[in-house]
Order: sequence, then structure tokens, then C-alpha cells
Amino acid sequence: MIAQIEIFPWNENFKTGIPEIDQQHKRLIDLLNQLVSHLAFQSDAPTLNTVFEELKNYAVEHFKTEEAIWHRHFPDDPWEISHRRAHDNFVDEVFRLKALEGTKPFDDVIEGIVTFLTSWLAYHILESDKRLAKVVLALPSGMSLEQAKELANNEMSGATKALIDTVMAMYDNLAHRTVLLTREINKRRVAERDLELAHLVYQSISDCILVTDANNRIVAINPAFTQTMGYTLEEIQGKDPKVFGLGCHDEAFFKAMWDALNTNGRWQGELWNRRKNGEECAVSLTIDTIFDEEGKVDRRVALYVDITNRKRRDEELELARIRADAANLAKSEFLTNMSHEIRTPINIIIGLAHLLGCEIKEALHVQKLAKIKESANHLLGVINDILDLSKIEAGKLTLEEKPIAIGSMVENVASMLADRAKEKNLRLIVENESLTHKMLGDPTRLQQAMLNYANNSIKFTKKGTVTLRTQKLDETDDSMLLRFEVEDTGIGMDAETQARLFNAFEQADSSTTRKFGGTGLGLAINKQIAQLMGGGVGVKSVPGEGSRFWFTARLKKNGLITQTADVVKTESAETDLLRDYPGYLILVVEDEPVNLEVTQMLLEEVGLSVDFAENGVEAIEKVNRTDYRLVLMDMQMPVMGGLEATRELRKLPNGKGIPIIAMTANAFTDDRQRCLDAGMDDFISKPVLPEDLYATLLKWLSYKGVY
Repeated sequence: MIAQIEIFPWNENFKTGIPEIDQQHKRLIDLLNQLVSHLAFQSDAPTLNTVFEELKNYAVEHFKTEEAIWHRHFPDDPWEISHRRAHDNFVDEVFRLKALEGTKPFDDVIEGIVTFLTSWLAYHILESDKRLAKVVLALPSGMSLEQAKELANNEMSGATKALIDTVMAMYDNLAHRTVLLTREINKRRVAERDLELAHLVYQSISDCILVTDANNRIVAINPAFTQTMGYTLEEIQGKDPKVFGLGCHDEAFFKAMWDALNTNGRWQGELWNRRKNGEECAVSLTIDTIFDEEGKVDRRVALYVDITNRKRRDEELELARIRADAANLAKSEFLTNMSHEIRTPINIIIGLAHLLGCEIKEALHVQKLAKIKESANHLLGVINDILDLSKIEAGKLTLEEKPIAIGSMVENVASMLADRAKEKNLRLIVENESLTHKMLGDPTRLQQAMLNYANNSIKFTKKGTVTLRTQKLDETDDSMLLRFEVEDTGIGMDAETQARLFNAFEQADSSTTRKFGGTGLGLAINKQIAQLMGGGVGVKSVPGEGSRFWFTARLKKNGLITQTADVVKTESAETDLLRDYPGYLILVVEDEPVNLEVTQMLLEEVGLSVDFAENGVEAIEKVNRTDYRLVLMDMQMPVMGGLEATRELRKLPNGKGIPIIAMTANAFTDDRQRCLDAGMDDFISKPVLPEDLYATLLKWLSYKGVY
């Protein structure tokens, strides 16, 4: 491609005969030719700043040189004055053109400069400069100024005048038209180059391209289409793309596609096709419409992306998800059944141990009974940990939001552990930072996390101290980030052990389990609880010196703490029931005889009267004819379960206001919710701790809604 032309080649016609002037004229003509070449061929052009800098240098250097020569030979002559005025006009025009910079396109400004410089070349350099130069060159021969001027006029009137007219005609007929023509030629060449590039892309792109005409008949495909679908153009030319279809898309699918194409000219979606060899394939399809000058459909271009492998992977992942869900469901059902089956005998053990404790006074028997209760509670803790971890993994562990007295909660943990610490001669210390606000959160889970840490510390500490500590780390307008710590002077652990300590079923090593017992679930549960509360967990430990376990939780504020002390009720629920509710009739709906017997003894122990029903149908019949103060309802029973029975009881006149409390071995959160949704008022999970049972009974027997 031609990159540059010289519409104004430097030759004798442009020379004045004065070397320093000619040298400067040549620089200006070179610039003019460079700008014309850019307009014609879009070749590289100097920046506008460079162009205007060149014109400024020309004005400063050239005008100074010229004016000094003219003034030396005919000072203050009208020719000199007129020539100097032309120089001033040049500067004004350059300033005018520079003002267009930034307001008009680059090429428009360049074209304006070319027009101006062409006119300057013809009417100033060829006409005025050459005329004055002839006077200067004639004066050394002895002519007077007037004679030299007359000679210059005569020489400039004939051929030179024709040359000037020719230059202007050249610009009009050659420069201007050549620029336009060459520009068009170069646009075509650029278009051809772009077309060649598009064809190269069309041939080499890995995605399939199919082109149809206005009647949706195939007119072109690229090599990738042949490679992917197996068809050559000769085999499918003139056919409708429906030949690739599997028939698995209904009419509504294709109607939506054509509606989009006819409305917007484009459609994107996924569909299934069939290759030439019969294989099914999934494609991501984009169809674009090309319109002719009249706005009618000329071509449609379809871009196919083979997504068969991705679809198969998605299907495999979905199948894996379904299997995983089924496995989780099976695990949940297994854990539910296991929990139910284990909790039922533990409930009997704990209940009977409590009742025996009220009767047995001999020290040796009391000691043995305490070991039974301790073992039962330990087994219950293991079951609860396994269920908690299962709920966490299934995403079913939800947090409550209740008022929490942080200091009281930590003190309560300490009181629960006081006997164990005393047995090992450990000093139990509580350090609570004073808080200005009451908090909202899940007190059960916070206490559980502190107990997990504190139980471990007492277990692994032979002598010294165990410290329970709370402190505020951060505070916003509506929440606080609190840190809960348990620090001990126990056996400690190395860095490698610390790194894996919060994984499920992890302990320091297998010997730890043999020596100290435990499942290794407590710390993993703490980690999940802390994360659910917007915090984290950690440990800092030195072998032989002790450990400091911590977790953080962000809790909502619940108003300022006042100086008024809360009234603490010192009497037990058992005492209150004996004093205030003797003879109150309670209906126990339970199908397991031993559970029934234990529950009866626990209720009669606090002066309550007991009636029984073995299933939901029997419970409905009894409530319909007897006024009970409260119903304890099992969930799983023959004939009719507790949920259905509760729903039916709520329809009876005697059943609408009576408190119904679930007492079941089904201990999952969704079990609790199902009971509440069925119309029960509260939930106690087996094994039932007597103190929890009595507290719940007292709560609902003293409820004002109870008659």
C-alpha cells in the first residue's frame, strides 16, 4: 500500500534564488506533503501539537529572516509593509486553526491546515516572496529600486502567474480529489483486510458457525461445524436446520425463539441436536440476524458451542447431589432412630436413679448410684454431641435469640463444674469484664461452648487453676464482639496438634482417648457454634504449661444494664410443685411401659396425680371426658402418634387451652418445630432430667392461661 505522495514536489518553480529563504520554504512544503499523505492513506501523521509547533517555528524563523532581507533593501516600502501584514495574517490563521483542536475530529483539523498552507504556497510563496526576491537579486546590477520593481512585475505577470493558477488548480483537481479517491481506496483495502481477517477467524474458530438465508435454508458452515456435527456443506446445503433436531423441544420452545428473532434479531439458548453419526449433543446457541438495506432479513448467523461434556458433568453432579442428599437423609434417619432407641433406656436409668436417690441413704449405695447417674449423663452427652454435629453438617442447627446475662451464664458454668474441680483440688476462677449492655443470643449454645472448653480443661489439668474469662473486643451501635476464654495449667500440646484440634473426632493422639476418654467432638462443635455467631475459635498452648482456648461471638445489644438487682428465686421447682399444686391431674400419653412407670413415679414424687393413655386415640377419648391440668405427649406411638393426637385435641372444647408438652426421644430441632406446629406448647427431650421436667411443669401449671 502506498504510504506517502508528493503532490507538491520541491523543484525550481518554488525557489526564490535566496538560499536561506528557500530552505525554510522547503520545510513547510515537506510538512504540507506529509499532511496530505495522511489524509489520503491514513499514514502516520505528526500530532497536532507537533504540527502547530512546526508552524510556529516557521513563523518565527522564516518571517524574521525574510523581513530582515526585505527591510535591508527597501525599508518602509509599500511592498515591505504589505508583506509584513501577510505574515501577521498567517499567525492569526494558525491561532484560529489551533482553536479547533479538541472541538473537531483530528482529520478535519488537518484538512483545514492543508487548505490554508496550499493557499499560502500559491499566493504568498510563489507570488509575493518570489516577486520581492527578484527585486533583491536585481538591485546589485545597478538598477534603481523602481526599475527593479518594474522588472519583477514584468517577470511575474506571464508564466509565473500561470504557475500560481496551476498550483491552485492542482489542489482542487489533484490534491483534493486525489485525497478523496485515495481515502476511499484505502477504506476499501481496510475493509478487505478486515474481511480476510473475518474469513480467517471463520475458518479457524473452534466453535461451529452456520449461516441461513431469509427462508431459513442453510447456505454456509465453517470447518468446525463439519468437525463437530459430521456434515459437509454439500450434504446439508439448502436444508432447514431442523434436520439436526432430536424432537425433545416443544412448539412453545421454538415459538419463543422465533418471537425473539423477529422482535430483537437475536436469540440465545441451549438445545439438544443429533450429530451425523447419531450421537446426541447439547449446544449453547446464539443466533443473530443480518438485515439488508431495506430492513428485511438477509442472513441469520448461528454460533454453536458444544456443551455436551459440561451437560454430562452437570448431570453427574446432580446425580451425585441426589445420592448425597439420600445418604444424608439415611444418616439423619439412622441418627434419629439411634437417638430414640438409646434415649429411651437412658431416660429410665436417669429417672430411676433420681427416685432411688430419694430413698437410699446408705453411703456405699449412694456412691454407686452417683456413678450410675454420671455414666448415664456421660452417654447422654456423647449422644447430644453426635446429634449436634449431624445437625451442623446438615445445616439444620439454628440459633435462638434470647436475653443473656453473660456474667451469670459464666458463673453458672463455674457452679456446674465446681464439684469436679474440687475433687481434683483445682482452683476454679471466673474473670468477667463488666458490660454496659444486656445481650441477645443463644444462651444454651454459649453455655455449651464454655462447658466444652471447661470440661476439657478440668479433664486435662492435674493441679493448679482453671480460669473462665470474658472480655469485649469490639462494639458497634447495635452489637458487641465478645471473647470467651478458658485457661488452664494442664498438660498443654504442641503446635502440630493445635493445628488439627478443631476437626471432628480429633484429639491430641490415640493415647489421650485411652487415658482421658471423650469423642473429640466438643471442639469441632465449638468451632461451628462460633462461626454461626459471627466469630471464630482458637487455642494457644505450651506443652507442660497449659492451654488457653477461646471463641468469639457477635451478640446484639438488648438495652443498658440497670443497677437494680434481679430477684433470684432460691426455692426449687420441686418444692414449689409440692407446695402449690398437690393433686393436680396430669395425663401422660406414652406407649412404653417402663417409661410410663418412671414418669408416674417422678410426677407422684412432687404430689401430682397421674392418668395414662397408651396412644393418641385413647388420649383424645380421655381428654374429651376428663379435665386435665396438663398433658405430657410422646411423639411415636401405635394407632395414633402424638402430632396427630395434638391436632385433634385442639379441636375439642377441653383441649383448646390445656398445656400439651412433648416428652419424646426425638431430639432434633425439626422434631421440636413439628411439635410446636402441631399445637404443642413446649418440648422436653428424653432422657428427661428430673429438674428440667419439674421446671417445665411449674412453668405451664403456673401459666395464667391454665384454668
